[in-house]
Amino acid sequence: MWLQSVKLEHVVNFAHVRQIFFSGLQREAKGISPFVSVVFEKRKTDFARSDVRFEYWSAKRTAMVANTQSVVLSRGDMHWLSQRDCLENEKLWKIYWWGGHRDQRLIQRMDEYTRP
Repeated sequence: MWLQSVKLEHVVNFAHVRQIFFSGLQREAKGISPFVSVVFEKRKTDFARSDVRFEYWSAKRTAMVANTQSVVLSRGDMHWLSQRDCLENEKLWKIYWWGGHRDQRLIQRMDEYTRP
Protein backbone atom coordinates (compact mmCIF):
# COMPACT_ATOMS: atom_id res chain seq x y z
CA MET A 1 0.00 0.00 0.00
CA TRP A 2 2.83 2.39 0.91
CA LEU A 3 4.74 1.62 -2.28
CA GLN A 4 1.68 2.60 -4.33
CA SER A 5 1.41 6.04 -2.72
CA VAL A 6 5.01 7.23 -3.11
CA LYS A 7 7.55 7.79 -5.86
CA LEU A 8 10.84 6.14 -4.94
CA GLU A 9 14.01 8.13 -5.59
CA HIS A 10 16.52 5.59 -4.28
CA VAL A 11 16.77 2.64 -1.93
CA VAL A 12 19.92 1.39 -0.22
CA ASN A 13 19.74 -2.17 1.09
CA PHE A 14 22.02 -2.64 4.13
CA ALA A 15 20.81 -6.18 4.90
CA HIS A 16 24.19 -7.78 4.23
CA VAL A 17 25.99 -5.44 6.66
CA ARG A 18 23.35 -5.15 9.38
CA GLN A 19 25.15 -7.44 11.84
CA ILE A 20 28.13 -5.08 11.82
CA PHE A 21 26.02 -2.12 12.89
CA PHE A 22 23.55 -3.90 15.17
CA SER A 23 25.64 -6.22 17.29
CA GLY A 24 27.90 -6.04 20.30
CA LEU A 25 27.82 -6.73 24.01
CA GLN A 26 24.82 -4.47 24.63
CA ARG A 27 22.67 -6.39 22.13
CA GLU A 28 21.53 -9.91 22.92
CA ALA A 29 20.21 -10.56 19.42
CA LYS A 30 22.33 -10.01 16.38
CA GLY A 31 20.88 -7.76 13.68
CA ILE A 32 18.21 -9.83 11.97
CA SER A 33 15.70 -7.22 10.85
CA PRO A 34 15.69 -5.33 7.53
CA PHE A 35 17.96 -2.33 7.37
CA VAL A 36 17.36 0.07 4.47
CA SER A 37 17.56 3.72 3.59
CA VAL A 38 14.68 4.94 1.43
CA VAL A 39 14.36 8.35 -0.19
CA PHE A 40 10.95 8.98 -1.66
CA GLU A 41 8.46 11.64 -2.62
CA LYS A 42 4.93 11.40 -1.27
CA ARG A 43 3.11 11.38 -4.58
CA LYS A 44 0.57 8.99 -6.01
CA THR A 45 1.76 7.76 -9.39
CA ASP A 46 -0.20 6.00 -12.10
CA PHE A 47 2.15 3.07 -12.67
CA ALA A 48 0.04 1.76 -15.54
CA ARG A 49 0.85 4.89 -17.56
CA SER A 50 4.34 5.76 -16.37
CA ASP A 51 7.38 3.71 -15.53
CA VAL A 52 9.02 5.20 -12.45
CA ARG A 53 12.61 4.04 -12.14
CA PHE A 54 14.79 4.41 -9.07
CA GLU A 55 18.31 3.61 -7.91
CA TYR A 56 18.60 0.41 -5.89
CA TRP A 57 21.91 0.02 -4.04
CA SER A 58 23.08 -3.07 -2.15
CA ALA A 59 25.84 -2.67 0.41
CA LYS A 60 28.17 -5.67 0.63
CA ARG A 61 30.00 -6.87 3.74
CA THR A 62 33.77 -6.75 3.33
CA ALA A 63 36.71 -6.81 5.74
CA MET A 64 36.99 -3.02 5.41
CA VAL A 65 33.32 -2.56 6.32
CA ALA A 66 33.70 -4.82 9.37
CA ASN A 67 36.90 -3.09 10.56
CA THR A 68 35.77 0.51 10.05
CA GLN A 69 31.99 0.18 10.49
CA SER A 70 31.50 2.30 7.40
CA VAL A 71 30.05 1.47 4.02
CA VAL A 72 31.38 2.59 0.66
CA LEU A 73 29.08 2.03 -2.29
CA SER A 74 30.35 1.67 -5.85
CA ARG A 75 28.53 1.80 -9.16
CA GLY A 76 28.66 -2.01 -9.22
CA ASP A 77 26.35 -1.98 -6.18
CA MET A 78 23.65 0.00 -8.03
CA HIS A 79 20.84 -1.10 -10.35
CA TRP A 80 17.97 0.82 -11.89
CA LEU A 81 14.67 -0.80 -10.94
CA SER A 82 11.14 -0.12 -12.06
CA GLN A 83 8.76 0.68 -9.23
CA ARG A 84 5.94 -0.93 -11.20
CA ASP A 85 7.96 -4.15 -11.56
CA CYS A 86 8.68 -4.17 -7.81
CA LEU A 87 4.96 -3.84 -7.11
CA GLU A 88 4.22 -6.78 -9.40
CA ASN A 89 7.08 -9.02 -8.26
CA GLU A 90 8.21 -8.92 -4.65
CA LYS A 91 11.18 -11.18 -5.48
CA LEU A 92 13.00 -8.36 -7.27
CA TRP A 93 14.43 -6.94 -4.05
CA LYS A 94 16.19 -10.25 -3.37
CA ILE A 95 17.20 -10.86 -6.99
CA TYR A 96 18.95 -7.51 -7.28
CA TRP A 97 20.57 -7.83 -3.87
CA TRP A 98 23.27 -9.96 -5.51
CA GLY A 99 22.16 -10.33 -9.13
CA GLY A 100 21.18 -8.28 -12.12
CA HIS A 101 18.82 -8.13 -15.07
CA ARG A 102 20.02 -11.47 -16.44
CA ASP A 103 19.19 -13.15 -13.13
CA GLN A 104 15.76 -11.51 -13.19
CA ARG A 105 15.08 -12.92 -16.66
CA LEU A 106 16.32 -16.38 -15.67
CA ILE A 107 14.07 -16.52 -12.61
CA GLN A 108 11.10 -15.28 -14.65
CA ARG A 109 11.69 -18.07 -17.17
CA MET A 110 11.99 -20.65 -14.39
CA ASP A 111 8.74 -19.38 -12.82
CA GLU A 112 6.96 -19.94 -16.14
CA TYR A 113 7.74 -23.65 -15.92
CA THR A 114 6.90 -24.10 -12.24
CA ARG A 115 3.44 -22.55 -12.28
CA PRO A 116 0.54 -25.05 -12.29
